[in-house]
Amino acid sequence: MQLVSLFLKLFLSDLNIQVGALIGIQVDPNKLEEVGNAVSNHEYTTWVSRTTGGYDIFTWVTVPDSKELTNFLTYYLGNLDGVNKTETFINLEVLKRGL
Repeated sequence: MQLVSLFLKLFLSDLNIQVGALIGIQVDPNKLEEVGNAVSNHEYTTWVSRTTGGYDIFTWVTVPDSKELTNFLTYYLGNLDGVNKTETFINLEVLKRGL
């Protein structure tokens, strides 16, 4: 498992991925499955979960830079039918990462 973890860390560093963000998404109840599948299938999402509380879906994205994050939020999430609101939490520093 440690070898897989090391390989994945090296692979991600080779991709030059620099920005990580957690995004909370509020969705119309009748669009949860569609939005969840669309978000899950995007290349920038690394983790997607349906949740309870103020947001219906949380996703973790890794993108090359803040411009790509803006494009993802504006042109991808912003155009998905059923998405009502998003809130983005940008990663400043990773204190622990488990794979």
